[in-house]
Amino acid sequence: MEHAALGQPLPESPPTSIVSYGGAEPNATLSASPTPPTPDNGGSETPGDDDGSSSDDESMDEKSSNSSSEPGDLAEPALKYAKVGGDLAVLLHTDAVSCATCTEKFLVIGTHSGLVLVVDFSGAVLKRYTPHPRATVSAVSVTSDDETIVSAGDDGRVIVYSLAADRIVAPYAFSHAVSCVALDPSFSKSGRFAAGDVAGKVSLVEKSWRGTVQTVIDNVVGGSVLAIQWRGSLVAYVTDQRWGIYDAKTASAIILAQVPFTIDRPALYRPHIVWRDDETLVLGWYTMLQIIQVRIVQGFRDMGHQANVVFQATLDVIIGGVQPLGERYLVLGVHEQSLSRRGEYLDPDSPEMLLLDPTLQPESRITSRDQLLLDGHERLRPTEYELHYVPADNMYHIIARKAVIDVRPRDMNDQLEWRMVHDDYEGALELALALSGRPGLRPEYQSSKLGDRILGLLVARGDVQRAAELCPRALGKQAHAWETWVYWFFEQGALDHLLPYIPLQQPVLEHTVYELILCHYLSNDFGVFCNLVAGWPASIYTVPTILGALEEMLLDFSDNRELLSAAAILYHSEKLELKELTTLMRLDRYSDAIALLDENPLLTAPLLRGHAIEWFEFCFHHAGNAMSVFLVSKALEQIAGKNMFIPPEDVTDLLKARPDFQFAYLYTVFDRNVHAVPSLHSLLLSLIVAHAPQLLLDFLHRSLHYPLDVALKSAEDLGMLPEQVYILGRMGNHKRAMRIMMEKMGDIDRAIEYAKQQADDDVWDDLLDFAVEKPQYWDPLFRNTCDSLNPIKLLQRVPQGACIPGLRSMLRTIVHDAAVQLQVRQHAHAVLARDMAAFLAGVHKQSSMGVLIGGNKHRAASDTGAVGTKSQGAWEALVGSARLPSINQ
Repeated sequence: MEHAALGQPLPESPPTSIVSYGGAEPNATLSASPTPPTPDNGGSETPGDDDGSSSDDESMDEKSSNSSSEPGDLAEPALKYAKVGGDLAVLLHTDAVSCATCTEKFLVIGTHSGLVLVVDFSGAVLKRYTPHPRATVSAVSVTSDDETIVSAGDDGRVIVYSLAADRIVAPYAFSHAVSCVALDPSFSKSGRFAAGDVAGKVSLVEKSWRGTVQTVIDNVVGGSVLAIQWRGSLVAYVTDQRWGIYDAKTASAIILAQVPFTIDRPALYRPHIVWRDDETLVLGWYTMLQIIQVRIVQGFRDMGHQANVVFQATLDVIIGGVQPLGERYLVLGVHEQSLSRRGEYLDPDSPEMLLLDPTLQPESRITSRDQLLLDGHERLRPTEYELHYVPADNMYHIIARKAVIDVRPRDMNDQLEWRMVHDDYEGALELALALSGRPGLRPEYQSSKLGDRILGLLVARGDVQRAAELCPRALGKQAHAWETWVYWFFEQGALDHLLPYIPLQQPVLEHTVYELILCHYLSNDFGVFCNLVAGWPASIYTVPTILGALEEMLLDFSDNRELLSAAAILYHSEKLELKELTTLMRLDRYSDAIALLDENPLLTAPLLRGHAIEWFEFCFHHAGNAMSVFLVSKALEQIAGKNMFIPPEDVTDLLKARPDFQFAYLYTVFDRNVHAVPSLHSLLLSLIVAHAPQLLLDFLHRSLHYPLDVALKSAEDLGMLPEQVYILGRMGNHKRAMRIMMEKMGDIDRAIEYAKQQADDDVWDDLLDFAVEKPQYWDPLFRNTCDSLNPIKLLQRVPQGACIPGLRSMLRTIVHDAAVQLQVRQHAHAVLARDMAAFLAGVHKQSSMGVLIGGNKHRAASDTGAVGTKSQGAWEALVGSARLPSINQ
């Protein structure tokens, strides 16, 4: 390293008066001049100066690469831009920015006229002095306490200026023009700074007890120093031949690397170096972006540093500045003039602001790309751009010779404004709801106010349908706002658009609102009215009010099914079951009607007393008008089982105009309980004869409460022989009954069965009187002997000389059956005898035993009782055996 003492300090220039500007603004206004973005543009635009003028703090519009105006088609930019106006804009009309830096509080700007300006972020000049008269200020730097500014100029001087004292503290003279300068972060203690000149010398300058000392840390012969940045003890610098990092604490170089690209004149492009943190250096130069990681390593004797390039990318733009933005990087991209095919120079494209994410794949690293429409950009060289960062306000500044542009990440208000400008009302509402209650959200963007504003904009331009669709998100749970808009849609005749979105809960509106809607559709659209009644809960409106209006409408449209369906729903809501049931009958909803009656058995009596025949006709129709189906239907069973609510006599009287329904009802009642209403069995007999004669025999068998003579007369009139036989049997006229079976019916089996049922020898005699004359009946008679008919008696009645086919086999069967019965009885007697002998032996043995007298009386008594019981059983068995029929019978 080269150490040389500088000469005596230059005489201080007289203090320059500090002028504060705060008045007039230029009259020209800023306007956007949109140009079509390139296909890979990120999507936003920044207007420049029209006619060389600018306005104070005026927002710059963003232009998306997608030119569609439909909401949702545009990609929202990540940043917003505003040109800094105020005093600065006025000064730049006659001067130009040559260099700049920033602190947490203000901007420090050097100009080509030798001025240094301290400007707040609104553009107001706070301080102004001229450290380099008749020379361009090439670099400025500020201490971390914002109290000292150091500037370098083409005149070879470095001026240290104290803001607190408002004077130049120390001027330094160099042998060559100084191109860059950086203050030691602890300058207030060390008084040290780094400077680079156009001769390629990088120096550390400090004051010591020997005076001012300059330490050359690098010297590039034939080159120039382009940029210096100091962080902690590390000094990063770039020359036109190489770049390096120097540790001022250990006075050692950490890394020296060659230019990361190959071009003839690298100095034509300004390198931009930024310390992201104490260990990360970012270098953007020409089209190359590098990230260098600097780490402390443990050496053999002491600590050292190691630097490595951890990321490198080549961009399609010239880098005019780079700064960190979260985990990503904000890159200012500029363009050069290009040659056309004819050899003519073409103006460069406008600069761009890129968001780069180094963690992504190369094809997707650029996540956002905004085109900045800066007026006069075609006259700017790449070296005339800078990008600075204010961490406290998360704000960036683009320095572009004649303009300073404020760049900020878009906040929630900007995001909402962008969506509103681009008609993305859905997105705006969703975002407003998500941001509701956040501090900093402007009042007009609160979800409640924004919703009304959006709806007003939509209806003003006639987009009523979209306004209706947005109402749920725009109005949310504001009941009063909902009611206001419902009335507006109603008055405009546009209620159909809003109807699907009207809330039924959270919020619930005033009942008059729902009633207004229902009455509107009751008058205009029966179908919609029915759907609303079916879909809306009855608790949100006054049912009697709507029901009254509906019943009036039914007077004119009594058969309209939609109105009847709505009436059934409202009747059900008001628990008017009878009206509901009759309405269901009119709607022919059989299953619903049956279910309703089943749920409300008390409804049976009023239903039948008022609508008996209508109800039976309704049920009979759903039985297919078939009596056989109707008799087994659930509806009829349901009515017949409700005798406790209405007497069958009353129902029968109510149905007297329809005898067929009388029959169906009474027979179902009788079928459920044959002893129910015996007084009506005579009527039921006549109804059965008239409507279902096939059921007469069953009725005769089961009932005991009908006149036999009337029943016999009815059976005779209908020629129903089995019924006559049964009635004659009940009347005791067996002979006539036997005659009918034998002569009219010719049914010997029925006659034999009849004789068995009567168990009367006279009946058997009558049967034999009719049967013996006809040989075809002998075989059945002989087959039924032994059990009921004595075979000897039958043989005695057979005429002499009669030829009976199969008589031998029948007699053999009779004898065999008698023998079997004899054997069974003999075996039974033998078993009984053995059991009696065993039982008597047991009784004898028990009686011969001693009886315990004393402690176990209960046991003795129990045993005695058991013996007595067994003895009694044995004697009963003996008595029973004496009653067995004789074997010889």
